Amino acid sequence: MMWMSWLFVASLLAVTVGLLLGMYERLRPSVALKRAFHVLVLAGAGLMLPVFVVAGLDEPVNWIPAALLAGMLAVTPWMLRDKSRSRS
Repeated sequence: MMWMSWLFVASLLAVTVGLLLGMYERLRPSVALKRAFHVLVLAGAGLMLPVFVVAGLDEPVNWIPAALLAGMLAVTPWMLRDKSRSRS
């Protein structure tokens, strides 16, 4: 399936660029860079979720990382929102 390859590559690119932005944000603190870092890393994880779900249809052991990834995607925005409110 070609679309799985594209999602995988897009996920790797999003996470890589997000991590680079996160490292740069540590050098030059900026709210915009921090938000871009969060968005890109979460988008990269979100792009990977359908790949794991479809792979889980072939091999049931792939449901474990799919469930962990879905849990991370569900909990992370809540944690980021909570963290930003406690600073103000």
